[in-house]
Amino acid sequence: MTIRSILHDETNNRLLSASDDLHLNIYNTKDFKIMFPLVGHKNEISNIQFNPINNVYATSSFDGTIKIWDAKLNSKNNLIQTLNLNNVSSNDFNNVLGTQMKDEFNIVWDISFSYDGRYLMAGSENGLHIFSC
Repeated sequence: MTIRSILHDETNNRLLSASDDLHLNIYNTKDFKIMFPLVGHKNEISNIQFNPINNVYATSSFDGTIKIWDAKLNSKNNLIQTLNLNNVSSNDFNNVLGTQMKDEFNIVWDISFSYDGRYLMAGSENGLHIFSC
C-alpha cells in the first residue's frame, strides 16, 4: 500500500491517510489506530483536504472524481457528494464558477479549499476547476 496523501485535521483528533488501496483511513491521534476507512473511489486517491468552515473532507482521485465527506460523522457512511469531472451531465454544476471541461477521462491530481472555505479548487488533466462550497 502506497500512501499518496496525509492530513492532520484542524480538530487535532484525527489523522487521515489516502492510499492506492482506494481507502481514506481515519486514525485516532491518541493511539494512531484506524477508527474507520472511508471507501468510495474507484481508483487511487491523490489528495485530501479539510474545510474547517463547512466541516468536510474532500478527496480527489485518479478515477476523475472529487468526493465530499462529512467530517462530523464517526462512521463509514458519511459521503455527502461526488463531483464527477469525467461526465459533466452527472453533476449539479450550478455551483461551478469556472472550469475547463472536456468529455474525456480526467484524473484529478490536486485539490485545495480557499482560505475562507467558500471555494474548492481542483487541478486535473483538463485544467483548473473551481466550485463554490
